[in-house]
Amino acid sequence: MSALDCQSSTLNVDVVVVDDGSEDDTEAIISECISIGQPVIYLKQKNSGPAVARNRGSSESNADFFIFLDADDELQSRAVQSAVALISEEPTAEILIAGHNSISKFRKKYVSPGDVNDNKEVNLKRYLIKKKIKMCNGSVLIRRGAAKLYRYPESIYGAEDIPFFAHLLANCVALRFDFPMVDVNKHAASFRHCHEYKTNSISDRLEVMFNSEEMPPWSFNYKNRCKGLLYLSKFRSLYHAGNYHRARASYLEAINVSFISMFRFAYLRKYILSFFKRESSAPKN
Repeated sequence: MSALDCQSSTLNVDVVVVDDGSEDDTEAIISECISIGQPVIYLKQKNSGPAVARNRGSSESNADFFIFLDADDELQSRAVQSAVALISEEPTAEILIAGHNSISKFRKKYVSPGDVNDNKEVNLKRYLIKKKIKMCNGSVLIRRGAAKLYRYPESIYGAEDIPFFAHLLANCVALRFDFPMVDVNKHAASFRHCHEYKTNSISDRLEVMFNSEEMPPWSFNYKNRCKGLLYLSKFRSLYHAGNYHRARASYLEAINVSFISMFRFAYLRKYILSFFKRESSAPKN
């Protein structure tokens, strides 16, 4: 709220807070904001997951531009004002991808958005396959038309921002803003770091991401490559959790789907090391 305060004098800002079944003092804090005249729309619902909360929030506003901000992240002062000014000069641009500060207990690191191309296929490949475009909630400014057309997928739970951003990149003209728009706070208990929350199968996630209603025909050329990368991501999560047996199975699935995955040597090294590590005593799921 403090970051928006210093920008609201020049921007017409809607603040929509969706309380997704929290058990903290969110309601009291927002009530105090409303009591001193801050323009906040407060919506409370039973816990339904981030996708449902974000989609509900976007449905409650008709602002020209949208930013989806996670509860533990913070907007940079004046950043939104600068981003809106930049995208307003480019009427064909539908999304603006900014940088972000990644903040952990030990360091603060600036993460550039990477190179954004005029070619939508290049952008999608750089995001999904090459991992050269960095996007996170809070660092992407979305024009109203795109925000209303493309929605966070509610059928998957965890990492639902990946197909959402993929759909935007495959269909929208993108603009780059090499400046930190948000501080992303990373901590051990953060939802984004918990591998157990990814409850959907990789096949389910692929079907959500690569569906003919959201994605153009050329994008399906990358489906198998993406499937291999999803298995590598699962391998890495299981490896760091100490579940080495399941991690190795995921690595072999990645190789089976896309042989090129074998040439990602950081993963190959972890695969070999896993044979010399002791399995975690935590229960397997």
